[in-house]
Amino acid sequence: MRNPLLFSLVFALAVASSGDVPQKASEAESGSALIGKGQPMSNYVLSFDGNASFSPNDTINIIDGGGNVVNAIFFDADCGCLVLRNEVVQVRAYNPDYGVLAFDCDSVDGRWAYIKMDGKRYMMAIHPTMKVETWNDHLQNAIIGVGKDTPLHESPDGKVINCSAEDLEPGFNAIEMRGEWLLVETDTVCGDFDCQYQRGWLKWRTADTLLIKLYYSC
Repeated sequence: MRNPLLFSLVFALAVASSGDVPQKASEAESGSALIGKGQPMSNYVLSFDGNASFSPNDTINIIDGGGNVVNAIFFDADCGCLVLRNEVVQVRAYNPDYGVLAFDCDSVDGRWAYIKMDGKRYMMAIHPTMKVETWNDHLQNAIIGVGKDTPLHESPDGKVINCSAEDLEPGFNAIEMRGEWLLVETDTVCGDFDCQYQRGWLKWRTADTLLIKLYYSC
């Protein structure tokens, strides 16, 4: 179960790994929507609490420090989903087909949410469908991808668990967080590889950088 931080706020994340050229959703990885691995992290994740409660007449402007509207979020009736007006940007995760739109969030106050886009700080007005979560809460509802550069360990900083699978993603659920280490176990639906039902620790972040990929469907 998720524990929304502060109050209900919109959650948005875009698909782009560190060093990648920002890309439109149609050009992003097919299948599951993922959170960009390698991007600098803020303390919170800001997301929308479902497209159904977003009015077709609603628009949320994304504003820079000078008060200029640089982008916007709106409901696209054709796809029945939330979209960015300018899709060629780098945010934490974005795939309208899967209902995924999320930003890193530094903070919120009574009127504004302060988010990151293209590595810069912007703000958007608070909307009833918004939700802000800590990373610990957010990871509980994501499917975690584990690869050769993020192996499983028997304990934090402990022995690596060997596995014959070349790349284990997606396929794990978060169980417990201890700082930069995350206890995970195989998702019984999405974990279709040789290490099924495996359980172990992985290093999910270092300082302010995300080391893992997060998916929202198999």
